[in-house]
Amino acid sequence: MTTRPKKTSTPYEPSSTLTAAFAALAEAEQQEADARHAARQAVADELRASEQSNARVAEHTPWTEETVRGIAKEFGIPPRPKGSAAPPYDPSPAALNALADAFEALREAEANTRDKTTAARAATAEELRTARISHAKMTPHTPWSVGTIRNIAEEYDVPPVRRPSVPSTRR
Repeated sequence: MTTRPKKTSTPYEPSSTLTAAFAALAEAEQQEADARHAARQAVADELRASEQSNARVAEHTPWTEETVRGIAKEFGIPPRPKGSAAPPYDPSPAALNALADAFEALREAEANTRDKTTAARAATAEELRTARISHAKMTPHTPWSVGTIRNIAEEYDVPPVRRPSVPSTRR
């Protein structure tokens, strides 16, 4: 009896383009997290300095009163006692500028993350197209699940590695 050689495939290594796209995405996500923390810190500083209610400060931010309440709790700012009259709230121009700058930096970081995510998705699709590997083999090299990679392949019209053996009735 003759022995047949085993079918072996070469191990997949992601391309430098894909690795660079994921490194840029990770950096953009970290910058967004830092900008979000800075915006939350600016809101907490304003809450502490103004001694106003969460609702009044929330009026000057793109966040809801509940989000501002969570920020106050996170930074250990006690709620204003009920029944006590708060002084009229007239935020200083410096405070408004600090809030505006923090939220502008956050918007820019979010836009950068969206751009890097789009670039990483395109690089993933191109890698699927050129390397001709399955979604499952691609998954360990990405921060995404098999389902997400499958969605990326469909979005960028990447043909499957092999044809399904059973015709689908969904199309």
